[in-house]
Amino acid sequence: MTPTEPDYLVIGAGARGMAFIDHIIHHDPAATVAVVDRRAQPGGHWVDAYPYVRLHQPAMFYGVGSMPLGSGGRDLASKPVILDYYRAVQKELEATGRCHFLLEHSYEGEGRCRSLLDPTQVVTLRPRRRLVDTVYIEVSVPSTRPPPFPVDPKCTVLPLNVLDIVEQKWQRYVVIGAGKTGMDAILQLLSLGVEADRITWIVSRDPWLIIREQIWPAALARSVGAQARVLSRSRTWQDIYTGFEGLGIFARIWPDREATCFRCATLNTQEIEQVRRVEHVVRMGHVQRVDAEAIVLDEGTLPTGPEVLHVDCTAQGLPSWPPRPIFEPHRITLQTVAFCQPAASAALVAVAELELSDDQTRNGALQSVLPPARPEDFLSSLPAFYSNGRAVIRHRAMRRFMFRNRLSLFNHFSLWEGLLAIFYCLPWLFSIEPNVRRIAGLLPPRDNLAVKTPLR
Repeated sequence: MTPTEPDYLVIGAGARGMAFIDHIIHHDPAATVAVVDRRAQPGGHWVDAYPYVRLHQPAMFYGVGSMPLGSGGRDLASKPVILDYYRAVQKELEATGRCHFLLEHSYEGEGRCRSLLDPTQVVTLRPRRRLVDTVYIEVSVPSTRPPPFPVDPKCTVLPLNVLDIVEQKWQRYVVIGAGKTGMDAILQLLSLGVEADRITWIVSRDPWLIIREQIWPAALARSVGAQARVLSRSRTWQDIYTGFEGLGIFARIWPDREATCFRCATLNTQEIEQVRRVEHVVRMGHVQRVDAEAIVLDEGTLPTGPEVLHVDCTAQGLPSWPPRPIFEPHRITLQTVAFCQPAASAALVAVAELELSDDQTRNGALQSVLPPARPEDFLSSLPAFYSNGRAVIRHRAMRRFMFRNRLSLFNHFSLWEGLLAIFYCLPWLFSIEPNVRRIAGLLPPRDNLAVKTPLR
């Protein structure tokens, strides 16, 4: 039975929530936690994601701090492996007797948790320390909502979840969405034997990509000096992207076209080559509606019909909400504090919660690093990232996390790789941040931030 007055009431059992809870339970032997999630098992968006999804980054630094994921190393764990992993984490947390899960419950605010199986059943929980909002920045996937545009009944629009079970042989496939989800849909269609010339890709904005081979300790150790040189010598944010592209860290699917969005999408070089096989790319803005005979876009129309399968990949994976203080009286709003690393960020927030003295100190140590949307957002996020890095070095407990916790990439550097990285960075160490802050100061403020009310 769930205690009605846990120390922490955590809303959301996704990657952020589980990383936060795991650290609290394993580093505060007295803490009690109640977890509320509307899904039937932990895992967050992984529960809703398409069945052929895999990790975007190595398993060695994803998941929770107390338990390795998959085979570790470069393993890009599959959805079944990830879900089994989070079930195992849940079991370990519950075995402590201090962590209780209320799955298939919706959170209505003010501590009220309503059962989705029996809506007459409501549990009210009153956290003694904090309400922890893990869903302020919540990953969205297409299967959890209808298409965001009208669809004529004669046409078929389905989320990419169904691609490996659809039996009908469609004349053509139209992939709608230029993000990592759209890329995964294309890779899946090609792997199923669909000819590239039967695939049309609607791309509202050309994306920048991170090359996955570079997200590896040994590769980073070799390239960090060159990265530092680019960050120190660049005059504009465009120079930085061009420099990183030259180093093989960033890439464009179509190198002859200007890329106008960046959402941390990650592919390896072979996957990029596969995606490039699709030559019928439509750049006429966003889809407004799918009529019986035409797809209506912002800047034109595209013929379609009942024999075409439209694959919806339009969900915004990482929404950009206005940053807010992570620590407030009686509440924590989990946000990213390590660039594009949600699990490590959540665990770092837990470290600050347990080890730092007060909320002013905690908020001074950890600032929200907004997920990027435009390419320049990468630069505007770096000053907060650098500030967080200095705080991690300054505070002993956070420094220990950086070099000893499996969620921290730096923990996986060998001694030689760490020394090599420091050696290569030394010539640029004191010029990187001033130059980045200068460039970021020239950028206009972000205008793509919607308003979201945090949980109460």
